[in-house]
Amino acid sequence: MLGVDPAGSGVLARHRTADLPALLARLDAAVVEERTTVVAELDDGQRLLGLNETFVGDRGHQSARYRLRLPDGRGEAPPATARSRPTNAATRQAPDRAACGPTRCRSWSPTRVHARRPDVLVRLLERSGQTCAAAERDVAVDRTTLTAMLNWYRAMPFGGRDPGLVGAPVLYVWGSADNALLRPTAERIPQWVPGPLTYVELPGANHWLPEQNVVEVAPLLLRHVAAHPALDG
Repeated sequence: MLGVDPAGSGVLARHRTADLPALLARLDAAVVEERTTVVAELDDGQRLLGLNETFVGDRGHQSARYRLRLPDGRGEAPPATARSRPTNAATRQAPDRAACGPTRCRSWSPTRVHARRPDVLVRLLERSGQTCAAAERDVAVDRTTLTAMLNWYRAMPFGGRDPGLVGAPVLYVWGSADNALLRPTAERIPQWVPGPLTYVELPGANHWLPEQNVVEVAPLLLRHVAAHPALDG
C-alpha cells in the first residue's frame, strides 16, 4: 500500500503524486511493513479500505479530510444543521440508500477494544509516542476510568462550529512531532486568542509533553502562572 496525499506528504500518506513513478519502479526492492487494514462494506459489494480506520462523521472533524463521491457523480449528504446532525454511516448516506443499500461497517469502539484486545490500544498509544510502559499503564485502568477519560474527547464541539474567542492568558506548548495536534492547528491558535498568548514550540517533541518533556514544560507553566495570578472573585 502506497500512501499518496495530493496536497503534500503527511504522517500516513507520506508521498506526493509526482513521487509515484519512482516508487512503483522500486517496489521489487521495497522494505515491506505490515499494517492492519479495516474495511467498510455496502450490501451491493462496494468496499472502502482504510489503513487504520474508516471515519464516517461530521465533515468539520479533523479526520474528515476527504469527500466520497459515487461513480455517477453523487456525493456526500449536505452539511448537517445544528438541529439535525447525522451520527452514523446510515444517516449520513441517507440520500444514496436506495441505490447503495444499507451501510454495513465493521466498526469498533475504544471501550470494546479495551475489554477484548487491550494490546491493540497499547500499540496505538506507542505509535503516538508513548513508551511501552506508559501505554500499558494507561490501558490497565478499569472501564469506569476509561469512560471518564474518553468523555473528555466526546464532549469536544466538532462540526466546524465557532468555539468563540479566548480572552484569558494562554500558554500553548506544542511538540513539532505531535501526530494528533498537527502544525496547522498550532499555527492557527493566535486567531482564537486575542488576549495574552505565549506560544512555545518544542522541536522533535511528540503528543506527551507533560510526561516526556517535563524539564521544558514545568518552568514554562510556573512562569505563566506567576505572571498571571488568579483574580479574586
